[in-house]
Amino acid sequence: MFFLTPLLGDVDDHSNFVVNVFNARGNRWKRLRTLANPSFNVVNLRQILPTIHDSVNEILKYLEENEEGKAINAYPYFQEFTIDVISRIALGQDSSALFKNEYLEVVRDFFEKRVETAVELSALIFPFLAPIFRKIAFSFKLSSAKSFTKAYEILNKAVRDRKKFRESQNKENLEFFDDSPTASSTTTATELSTRKRIDFIDLFLDLENQNIQEEKTTQHFDKTKIKVEKKLSTYEVVAMCFVFLFAGYDTTATSIGYLVYLLAKNPEAQKKIQEEIDSICPNHEPTYDDLQKFKYLEAAIKESLRLYPLAARAASRQCMETTIVNGIKIEKDVFVTADVFTIHYSKEIWGEDSHEFKPERWLTIIDGERRQHPMAWLPFGAGPRICLGMRLAYMEEKAFMIGILKKFDIQTTSSTPEHLKLYGALVVAPESVNVKFVGRF
Repeated sequence: MFFLTPLLGDVDDHSNFVVNVFNARGNRWKRLRTLANPSFNVVNLRQILPTIHDSVNEILKYLEENEEGKAINAYPYFQEFTIDVISRIALGQDSSALFKNEYLEVVRDFFEKRVETAVELSALIFPFLAPIFRKIAFSFKLSSAKSFTKAYEILNKAVRDRKKFRESQNKENLEFFDDSPTASSTTTATELSTRKRIDFIDLFLDLENQNIQEEKTTQHFDKTKIKVEKKLSTYEVVAMCFVFLFAGYDTTATSIGYLVYLLAKNPEAQKKIQEEIDSICPNHEPTYDDLQKFKYLEAAIKESLRLYPLAARAASRQCMETTIVNGIKIEKDVFVTADVFTIHYSKEIWGEDSHEFKPERWLTIIDGERRQHPMAWLPFGAGPRICLGMRLAYMEEKAFMIGILKKFDIQTTSSTPEHLKLYGALVVAPESVNVKFVGRF
C-alpha cells in the first residue's frame, strides 16, 4: 500500500496549516476528496463554462487590440487568463480583472522562486526532513515562504469575509453550485452575469463545521468503507481554496503554453484544429457538449502533455508496509517517484517517433479502437489521487484554444527556439513562449 508523499513534507502533525486534498493522507484525504469531488461534476462544469468564455473573450480582445501580428512572449498572457478564471470560479472575484489581479504576482513569485535556495532544494531531495526545512524557510522569511504566506493571508481574509457576508444574509437567497440543473449547456456569459453568482468558497463553506475532529492517519484503511464526515473546518475551507488557486493557475497556463508552442512549430496540426472549429462552432461559443466533439484538439492536448508532463514530480508515493513489486523489495516508509519523462518518451510504448509531436497517435485511443496501458501517460497522476481538476483543466484549455485559433493563426518568430528551455520544481514550465498571433481573416 502506498500513500502520496507531498514534496513539502508530512502534514499529519500540522493539521490546521494548509491541509488540502493534495497533501492530506489517510482518512482525512478520503474525506476531503469525497467533499471536493462534486465540485467538478458535469452540472457544475456547465455552469462554469460561460465564465471561462468571458475571460477568453477579454484576453482575445486585448491581444487583437495590442499584440496582433507582433512577436511576443505569450506565456504571461496565458497566466493572466488562468488566474482570471480561477479567481472568478473559485475565489469570489465578480468579474474579469485582467492585468490587475491581486493574486497573480504572489502566485507567480511562489512558483518562480520555488527552488532558489539550498533549503528548498533539500526539502525536495529529502522529503522526510521537509518539516524541518519548512520551519527554516518560514523562520528566515525566504522568498517563496513570503509568497506562500501572503497568498494564504489573502485567501484567509476572503473566506472569513464571505462567512460574515453569509451570516448577514438569508442563506436561502443565495444561488448555489449544486446538483440542480440551473444552467444549461447553452447558457451564455451575458446570462450568467445577470444573475447572482456563487463560487467554490460558498460551496466549501456550506460544508463547514467548526468542531470537526482531527482524523488520524492509519497505515491500513479501505477507502470504500470509510464513513465520510461531510463537514470541513474553517482551516480546511481556506486550504481547499488555496490549492485551487495554485493548481488551477500554473498547470493550465503551462499546458496552454506548451500546446501553443507545438502548434506554432506544427502548422499542419494547427490547421486540423481550425477545421474542427469551423465545422463545430463557426459562429458561436462552444457549449459543453460541443467541447466533447473536438477529437483532434483533445488529441493535441494529450500529445503536448506527453511531451511535456508538467507536474511529473507530483507522481510520488510512500510505501506504508514492506512489499515486493516485480521482484523488487521496497521497504516500509521508502519514497517512490515515477520517472514520468522516461515513460512518456519510451520508444517501446510510443514507437520510434516517440520524440515527435504527433496528435494522430491518440485518435484511435480516444475513439476506443485501441487500448493503452493505464500507466503509460501520467501528466495528471493516476489511481485514486489522480488530479481532481482534470476535467476542468481540459474544458478551460479547450475553450481557450478554440477562441485563439478561431481568430488567429499561431506562427513562429525569429525568437522561437528549436527546443524550449524549461525550469521549475513542482511544475516544469517553459521559460518563454515566443510566437505571434496573426489574424485569420
